Amino acid sequence: PKLAQTKDLKTEMPFGQFCIKWHLDRTFIGEALQYGNLCPDDLLVIVNAEPALRPYRWIVSLQRKNHEAATRNLLEVVDRADTGLSLQQSKFNLSMAKLSNKVAASKSVSNPEQIVERGKRIENMREIAQVQELLLCDEDAQNTYLWTVESLLEYALQKVDREDGIDAKARTCFLALCLCCSLESG
Repeated sequence: PKLAQTKDLKTEMPFGQFCIKWHLDRTFIGEALQYGNLCPDDLLVIVNAEPALRPYRWIVSLQRKNHEAATRNLLEVVDRADTGLSLQQSKFNLSMAKLSNKVAASKSVSNPEQIVERGKRIENMREIAQVQELLLCDEDAQNTYLWTVESLLEYALQKVDREDGIDAKARTCFLALCLCCSLESG
């Protein structure tokens, strides 16, 4: 208890925040989050202040059993263009957002419409990611970022002309149709 109340002399930070920041400065993000379990309030301060921890805010929200915030944090990371998430990472985050949103729906009675709408948005984004994976259809698809629907649709329409055989053209047209449906529902 007494150690938790002490402050670092140089930074004036409470001990917990100092320890978390020390690990974060050395890119030991996992350790920073792990030590944050011991001082959750200090972790919350650091997570909200440090851009490097922004992609991991959902973990802190889950540790605090705030599933609605975790869902919002996961979607925010997928939506942000500057996170550099690969398609595979985006799909993971969307799957986690779906699970977290389901838990939020089972626990929340205040905003059921908002949770349902968020669930539809998550499913729409997951479908777009799946179509991207099918359109690119190679191992590099996992290493690329999540494209916009408009970019994917343009790519699909160009790919139709390059396809050989009626089956390949039909498959690509079907994927383009799925993208059009997601535009309509999004």
